[in-house]
Amino acid sequence: MIRCEEVCKKGTWGPYCSKSCLCKNGAACLPDTGKCICTPGWKGVNCEVACSSDSYGLDCAQKCECENGAACNPVDGFCTCTPGYKGKICHEVCAEGTWGLYCRETCACKNGAICLSDTGHCLCTPGWQGTECGERCEEGKFGQDCVEDCQCRNGALCNPVDGSCDCTSGYTGAQCEEICSQGRWGYNCSQQCICKNEASCLPESGKCLCTPGWKGPSCDQLCDNGSYGQDCRKACECKNESVCDPVNGSCNCTSGYIGEK
Repeated sequence: MIRCEEVCKKGTWGPYCSKSCLCKNGAACLPDTGKCICTPGWKGVNCEVACSSDSYGLDCAQKCECENGAACNPVDGFCTCTPGYKGKICHEVCAEGTWGLYCRETCACKNGAICLSDTGHCLCTPGWQGTECGERCEEGKFGQDCVEDCQCRNGALCNPVDGSCDCTSGYTGAQCEEICSQGRWGYNCSQQCICKNEASCLPESGKCLCTPGWKGPSCDQLCDNGSYGQDCRKACECKNESVCDPVNGSCNCTSGYIGEK
């Protein structure tokens, strides 16, 4: 005698449990109707359709809250963050100095470089290069990634950050292309020459180049009697107490004498 006291066995339903359930992915089958009760993460008549990327839970009825490209678990809505983000819904960018999955990695960037939170890659500030931005631009280069060519001349130093030129003594101009004007010398031509008697002034050192007949640091001293010419290096040949011209060595004869000497 059939007493109908037993529920259909798992996987069957209908009159006398004669029909086979079609439910998939662990879904339960109602023994009277064969309707599938989907497990979280699945939907469809036979629970054969996975939840879309923005939904989860029973019948995929819950809306995912994950941000910044994070993957949403179709079962419980748990967010798996992409590198560079953290937080329950992956809404927080890695703090400065950290990067990677859940911001567990420590940045190695130096000299003010920006560390990309997803890859840890260093974006160097101008004037620096290298994987960790620990290397100065090589000589003659400047700027972002050290790709710009310096335009400095006459031995000037090129600033690796902005390419500005630090002129050597005796030069001026944006590219240090100009020699100091007459009467000026030194760094940025900031010093005034003290040379006298039409002497020229070396722009790099301020040294006076005396005209013939003069000597001394400022060319303010006439050659001593008996010498003449450039830096008073030549000896006069004048005789009989005649006066020697300090410029060209010509003799100014005393009374009673004639001749070149």
